[in-house]
Amino acid sequence: MPIDGTTLVRSLAQLRPNILAYIVSIIGDRHLGEDVLQDVFASAYEKRQTIENEEHLGRWLRVAARHLALNAIRDRKTEPQFDSEILDLMDSHWEQYDFCETNDTIHALHECIGTLTPYAQQLVKLRYTQGLSGKLLADHLGKKLNTVYVALTRIHRALAECVMRRLSDETGDAHD
Repeated sequence: MPIDGTTLVRSLAQLRPNILAYIVSIIGDRHLGEDVLQDVFASAYEKRQTIENEEHLGRWLRVAARHLALNAIRDRKTEPQFDSEILDLMDSHWEQYDFCETNDTIHALHECIGTLTPYAQQLVKLRYTQGLSGKLLADHLGKKLNTVYVALTRIHRALAECVMRRLSDETGDAHD
């Protein structure tokens, strides 16, 4: 039986921050990410008869978001933030956070950013606060583009592991 409209709308509202973060991590542009998110949600509404439940919805949204984000990048004739191998790695971690409390995740992320080296914090700030693309970031720092991408990949991996650890610690503490 397909997901009902009320559950779909409630789930889309709950998943919005995570799906937007996923799209922006692919595109690197929050404004374009918002446009893609709207297209993803419109598609979900149109295809709701094929979506079985909330778990299926989370997976469906990530697949749709990835395709629509890559299409948006192609339309703009720009490069994705990450190659498909990195996107595949990201995909494997996103599902477990679909229905996580967003505030807990954001809090954990802020704490984890604070544990990064000053250089890594600078990269994160320039990339995500100031919105510099990989190329502009490399130029700004006087580094090779590949060096910046490798550093960002390591930072993303470290942050993902740190956030997962903090969230699982919180969940474990809640059950003690």
